[in-house]
Amino acid sequence: MDVRRSEGAPSVNRICGLLHQGYRGLRLYPMDHPSARQIMDALMDSLGAYLNASGPLVLEVEEERLLCEGEQVYTFTGSRDNLAFLLYRDGIRSVSFSPGLESTELDTFVNYLTRADDLTALEHDLATAFWEEDFVHIDYQVADPFLGGEVLREGTVEVLRETVLRRLDEAALIDGSSSQVPADLLSPVAPLGLDPEALALSQAEIEVGERIVTETSDVLKDFVVVLLELAADESSLGNATGPSDSDTPLLRSLAGVVDHYLQAGDHVALRDLVVRLRSLEETGRRPAGLVDAVIGAALTPERLGFLLERSLEAKGDEAGCGEQFLVSILPGALPVVLELLVETENRAVRKTLLTLLEGQGGVPGRLVWPLMHDPRWYVARNAVRLMVGSTEPELPARLEQMLRHVDARVRREVVRTLDSLEGSRPVVALLKALDDEDSSVRTLAAQSLGHHGGLEQQAALEARVLSGSFDSCPEEEVEAFTFALAALGGEAAIRVLDALWRRRHLKARAPQVRVAALQALGTISSPTTVSILTEAARSREAPVRQAAEWVLRRATSFDRERQP
Repeated sequence: MDVRRSEGAPSVNRICGLLHQGYRGLRLYPMDHPSARQIMDALMDSLGAYLNASGPLVLEVEEERLLCEGEQVYTFTGSRDNLAFLLYRDGIRSVSFSPGLESTELDTFVNYLTRADDLTALEHDLATAFWEEDFVHIDYQVADPFLGGEVLREGTVEVLRETVLRRLDEAALIDGSSSQVPADLLSPVAPLGLDPEALALSQAEIEVGERIVTETSDVLKDFVVVLLELAADESSLGNATGPSDSDTPLLRSLAGVVDHYLQAGDHVALRDLVVRLRSLEETGRRPAGLVDAVIGAALTPERLGFLLERSLEAKGDEAGCGEQFLVSILPGALPVVLELLVETENRAVRKTLLTLLEGQGGVPGRLVWPLMHDPRWYVARNAVRLMVGSTEPELPARLEQMLRHVDARVRREVVRTLDSLEGSRPVVALLKALDDEDSSVRTLAAQSLGHHGGLEQQAALEARVLSGSFDSCPEEEVEAFTFALAALGGEAAIRVLDALWRRRHLKARAPQVRVAALQALGTISSPTTVSILTEAARSREAPVRQAAEWVLRRATSFDRERQP
């Protein structure tokens, strides 16, 4: 039954189906891949139309299905990829989408679903990930084990905390003599003999303390002003060609100020100081390298980590200042940043560092190669991730070696990084990944070869789909191989795909292979494929007939959309 809340709105069943397709798509493709983007755009269009027509959509989460207004709208018992189970496992009991939902929010939400297993391995969960994102138009309810499994809405913890603190303050004001506590539970305590008046500060003492604090702050500010004036004095340069030639006393003083700011966690003052020093470099009043020299003399991984943690917890204007400071000191501070990425236990800090480093246009290979051999799987994975899109000549060979890593999560990242590279060497490595022991690695490798492969890779894919062991592969892997074969072979692949779905001598391939072959045929624009699909749509076998009908309907709809 299709659940609707008003005429004209897409059915919730269709929305949930697109949600599942988006989850499956992002497991195979990056977010910016056309196939993934097409699915996510269709999901956003349908969900947005529903929200505009019907208002908020609330999905109740049970262990193996999703409900809307008590009616089942989603279940997927055919494999382990059940979205309801992923949400239920991490304690989420309902998810709601509100009008105004933005595509970036929906992309992030679905992307976290694809990483649910990785989050579990990192002692993280979906509820925590959603909470960290602080969605505006997506809400959820979580089952709290301390409440006997009852759901706990986002924000309830803060409300409970404020209530407890308020009650404690009220209790502190109650006169002990009027307490209802039974007398036999009380025992006398000798008075401390303290004189409250003697403990109170006089007005003069308070003013002295405030003056000391103010004067200390003003002295540091004045000192920074003097240092910047000295740094801006071009007459002090002489014949200096670098920071170390004439700036040694100045460098030590500036490094001392930076050290003070780092210890205090004052990321606003740090950012302003770096901006001013960088301006002196850009205008030629100080040799290039001044900022790197000052920061290098004061920065340590521990202090940078403390600064970023403070920044991640900050609110208002201070939020994000730590990240802005980090951007301002790159690439000179790369060694310290990479050391912090390796050593920090704070996952939020690791995520921030990865995002910032990926936005810097790459990290030199000489700094990353040692990290690839770190025994911690997440360090090796992050090192591989940092090399996405790199032009380092030796990178393909190093990634090919990483395909032997014991952890499949690392090997998956290796395949994704190989997919971002150009040339023939990455294709050779991807071909080897087709024989990986992990299905998800083979799946990603097949999909990548569909973009980068040639005749040799087409032959390897064809041999795999025709092998008897292919029938026992998971559905995602079967789809990846058949679609990649269609992408590489075009009309030359029709013969093989056509043979996969047909029944020969009372024998037939596995259902997921037959269905995937028909879907892959639908990606090849040819009158022959239309004829084959039309024939399959008349089959007496329901899975075959339904798959062919769906492909033909989709092709017809696509042709209408392309018409002016």
